[in-house]
Amino acid sequence: MSTFFDKIKKFLNPTDEPEVEQSSANVDTRETKNEAQPAKQNATPVETPKNDTQYAPAEPAEPEPVATAENIEKSGVEETPKNDTQQPSSTTEAKSEQQQQTAPQSAPAGPKTDEVSAPQIRASVIKNVVQMLKPLLGKDDFKGIAFYVEQHNYALTLDKEFEKLLRIQFDDMGFRSLGSGKIEVFERPSSADAHNVYRDIIFAEIITKESNIHHAPRKARITVFRGKGSLKQTEYILDTAVDNKKVYCIGRGEISTKGGVFRDNDIVINEAEPDPAIANLNNYVSSSHANIEVRDGGFYLKAMQGGIANGNATKYIRDGKVFKLETDSMSYPLRDGDLIELGRSVLLKFEILM
Repeated sequence: MSTFFDKIKKFLNPTDEPEVEQSSANVDTRETKNEAQPAKQNATPVETPKNDTQYAPAEPAEPEPVATAENIEKSGVEETPKNDTQQPSSTTEAKSEQQQQTAPQSAPAGPKTDEVSAPQIRASVIKNVVQMLKPLLGKDDFKGIAFYVEQHNYALTLDKEFEKLLRIQFDDMGFRSLGSGKIEVFERPSSADAHNVYRDIIFAEIITKESNIHHAPRKARITVFRGKGSLKQTEYILDTAVDNKKVYCIGRGEISTKGGVFRDNDIVINEAEPDPAIANLNNYVSSSHANIEVRDGGFYLKAMQGGIANGNATKYIRDGKVFKLETDSMSYPLRDGDLIELGRSVLLKFEILM
C-alpha cells in the first residue's frame, strides 16, 4: 500500500529524477570515451559548447586575399611570379640570347678613333689648319704641308677625301702653291715647328722651299710573300747609306715610259716569268705602280697613277688589316713585317734590317 501511495505522491509532486541525471552522465561518459561518435537520436540532446571544434559545423573557407600593390606594400613581402625559380621564361631568355647574337659589333664606317667619326676629325683638322694659315695670307711660295700623326688610326682619316677638301680650302684662301703642292702624312712625333691641329695627336707644318728634311740612313729588304708573284731578283736590299736614294721605284719591268715619263724601277716585278700561273699574277702590276720613299729616318709607301687606276689599288696589310692607298699624292709609313699588295695579286714582304 505504501508503495502505491508513494508513487501517487511522486506523480503529483515531480522532482529532479536522478535517473535523468544518470542518463546525462552516461552521455558525457560516452562522449569522453569516443568523441567521434554522435549522440543517439532517442537520447536527450546535449548542448555542445561553441568552442568545441569537433562538433561545431564546418565553416566555409575564407577566400585567399588577392595580391595587390597595396597589400604587398603593407605586408612587406615581394610578389614572386609563379614558377619563377623553377621555370624561367624561355621566351625572355631566347630574346636575350638573340639580342646578344645579333648585336652589332660596333663597326662604324671608317677607322675607329675613340668613337669620333672620320668626317668629324677631317673637319676639325681643316678648321685648325685654316687658323694656322691666316697669318700667312698674302704669301704663296710653299711646297706643301706635312702632317705628323702619333696614332695609326688617326693617320688613316687623312685620306683621299681629306686631301680633296683641304685643297679646295687652300684654293679658296688663295694659296695656289698649297693647292697644287704636296700633302704628306708622317706617322711619328712632330717637329718643333709643327702646329697642333687635333687634340695633341695630329700636327701640321707648312713645307717651304727652305725646309730641310733629314734623311737618316736606313736599311730594309723586299721579298715575295708565299709565292704570290715573282721578282727579277730573289730579294732587294734598300740600303740608304750605300746608294743614297730617297725614292725606290716599284714596277713591272726594269724601265717604264708610262705617260711619256721615263722611269727606272729599283724593285722589279718579273715581266718574263716562265711559270704561266705566276706570270698571270705579275701582269696586273703596272710598269709604274708604286714608290717607297725615305724620309725622316723612315720608309713610306706611295701609290703611283698605275697603282690606283683600273681597280689596281696599291694596298698595305698590317696585323691582318688591309689599307688601300687611293691617291698618288699621299704616302704612308711602312713598318717591319708589313705586306705590300700590287695589282690585286702580287704580295711583297717589307722587313726593316736596321
